[in-house]
Order: sequence, then C-alpha cells, then structure tokens
Amino acid sequence: MKRFSSFIKEEPSQKHLNDFLSHAKNELGLESLPKINLVNSKEIAIQNRSFGGYSPGLKEINVNTAGRHPADVYRTLAHELVHYKQDLDGRLTVDAGETGSTFENEANTLAGVIMRNYGRANPKIYEDYENPYRFDWGTPEGTKYMTKLTPGQPFVPQTLLKVNGKLIMSGKKRK
Repeated sequence: MKRFSSFIKEEPSQKHLNDFLSHAKNELGLESLPKINLVNSKEIAIQNRSFGGYSPGLKEINVNTAGRHPADVYRTLAHELVHYKQDLDGRLTVDAGETGSTFENEANTLAGVIMRNYGRANPKIYEDYENPYRFDWGTPEGTKYMTKLTPGQPFVPQTLLKVNGKLIMSGKKRK
C-alpha cells in the first residue's frame, strides 16, 4: 500500500490535501485554518504516543504521516481541526485531551462524519495506491479482499485465512 509520504509527493495529491482541508473547514464552519505541520517520523509518534496534536497556545496542529495511509492522515487532521474549533469557541479546557472526555469524544465523532462525507465525494482516498484494483481489510475470520473493482460488478469479497502458515481461500471468486 502506498503511504502518505509517497502519496503527497504526487502532483494531484497536494490538491487532494487542499481539497480535504477546504472540505473540513466548511464542515466545521471555520473562517481560517491553523498552522498545520506534517511530520514524517515514527520516532515522534512513538514518543508522543499519538499521530497528532493541537497546541492551543500556538494555534497549531501537528500530524505525523510516517507509514500511514492518506485517509488515516486526513482523519487525524479532521480530529485536530475539531479541537481547533473547540478552542476558537472558548470551550477547550486543560484536560480536553483525556481519553473519554466530551472533547475527545466530540473530536472523534465529528472527524468520522467529516471523513464519511469527504469519502463519499472522493472514494479514491480509500484505495490501495499501489494496486487500485485491490481493496482489503482485516476481519476476525481473515483478510477479505476484492480482486478487481469493476463498475457494475457485484461486491463479492474473498476471504483469506492463514492456518499453520498456509494460505486457505474461501468464498466465491468472481472473474
């Protein structure tokens, strides 16, 4: 899968990032955006135990892109933009970032809404950029994938299971 660091270097991808930021700005009713820093460092992610953060005093968002899919980076941006909006509204408190706080829950919820709305209009953000014909996700039963996304084709995922290191496939395979 192509990661954000590769995706963003492509010419149309900067436009996609700008489109996403414009979309999130509109959904949140923001007049302006804060400073946004994209950092590509696994070490910083491990150190902070987070992929993003908002600094109220600086009105600045930091998002770590290391090894992440573009849609995942966008979701983190949306989450941090919600905190920016909370700050502008005068509602952000010192403990706002605590797990389970109403501020975190609101940021998680609204980021999900922003992503769903953006994804409906821009479904390519969810593609595997190395192989645009494969779409896969993990499930308790194994990894489901569709070998080819063809317009009009019914969605029939395959299920791959690994048993004792051997790959076993179940489900009907569509040609």
